[in-house]
Amino acid sequence: MRVSSLPAAPSPDGPDAAGTTVPAVHPAGPPAGRGRSEGPAPRAAIDREPALCWRDADVPPATGAFAACAVANAALSPAAVPAEGDDWDRLNEFALTYDGYAYWDNLPELARRAVARWTRDGSLPGTLDELRACLFYEQRRWHHFGAVPRGRAGTYLWALATEVRTLVARGQLEALPSARGEEHRPDPARRATGTPAGPRPARPR
Repeated sequence: MRVSSLPAAPSPDGPDAAGTTVPAVHPAGPPAGRGRSEGPAPRAAIDREPALCWRDADVPPATGAFAACAVANAALSPAAVPAEGDDWDRLNEFALTYDGYAYWDNLPELARRAVARWTRDGSLPGTLDELRACLFYEQRRWHHFGAVPRGRAGTYLWALATEVRTLVARGQLEALPSARGEEHRPDPARRATGTPAGPRPARPR
């Protein structure tokens, strides 16, 4: 599905529980760093379909800025995935075990579509690679903000981690033939749960 055919998602901007305005769950463009500038994504990048380029569930890519801390899908266990109630540092560290840029072509567009669907109807990506890629992308974005995601932004990150844990527990580790996979709609009661407060994230590098 092309972006032009997607309904416009409501803006997730707004105050958090403390009354502080937080940034939108997802910006128009990719995060700063790694040679990428902030701002609207180029039209060509938006039109290019996201594609999973690394499909080996047993061995992670050896390239990328986070290769040293990479954990392959097949090496995950439910206990290795952060659960709601853990602090931000644990989620922060887990997100970096999957370098979305090393796995995906056009990661920003994959993440943009995922958060637009979640904002619109609460659905999440249906494959482990998509979930981990989106979690990685959001971690990098909040790292550059220098803040802990709270409110709806925090709820989204924890929803991604919870669904990763669910798929790992089911043994659904392999990539589907379609990189887009299927969508999953979590329990509405879980989506309404806020993120636990945690310490300010340490700079990963």
